[in-house]
Parts: sequence; C-alpha cells; structure tokens
Amino acid sequence: MAATIEWLLPGRVLRAHFWGEATGAEALAVNDEMQGWIGQDGIAPVHVILDLTGLEQLPPNIRGVMSKMRVDHPQKSGWTMVVGGSPAIRFIAAVTAQVLRQKVRLATSVDDACAFLRRADLTLPPASSPAPPAGTAV
Repeated sequence: MAATIEWLLPGRVLRAHFWGEATGAEALAVNDEMQGWIGQDGIAPVHVILDLTGLEQLPPNIRGVMSKMRVDHPQKSGWTMVVGGSPAIRFIAAVTAQVLRQKVRLATSVDDACAFLRRADLTLPPASSPAPPAGTAV
C-alpha cells in the first residue's frame, strides 16, 4: 500500500490518501503518523479526509488492525470524511471511525468532502481562500 498525508488546510483539514493493497502494519503506521501531525500542528477541530481512492484491498486481519487504531487527541477531533474505495472498504473505514468515537460521513470526492466541511464548520475559510498543501509520503 502506498499512502500520503497532507494538510489541505494547515492545522485544520488533514487528508490521508491510500492506494494499492493495504497491510495491517502500513495502516497502523499511517494512523500513528496522522496522530503525530494532529498532536503537533492540529487546531481544533481537526477534520480528517480518508481518501481511499485506489485502495484495492484491506488487510486480511482487519479486525485486529481496527482494534489497534487510536485517536490520541480526541479534544481536537472534528469530522472524519471517507472518500472512494469499494463499498466494503468504505463501510469498514466508517465503522472503524465510529468505533473510535469520531463523527463520520461518506463523500463522493475530496471536493465534496471539503464542501461538506465548509458547511459544517463555519470556522473554516471559504473555498476561494488558497491554502497550499504541505504533505509527505508515508
């Protein structure tokens, strides 16, 4: 599996994009990295877009992986938006977020997810405000 993490809006909207075949270790490494970004630079509420576009397969031990996922900074949690992937992959991602006590919503695209977040969180700047992405590959 390949993944990138980037701030779509620095400190406020974090996007994790996954593609390929996921292993449990990789999924947990991305979760750890995201928690570090949120803890260090996140400004509450931090919204997360899980972009599963191109994710072909979940780890075979998904239940074990789900039990090890964590949210280190629940006080900073905003919405978790799930985009792309097969219906089964979206379902598992949404259930995992709910188990972690996150507000979850499915979206048809990253743009759709961002539009929802701007409507749901009036503290986010309007779409016309540029926010240069700052990301890293995981």
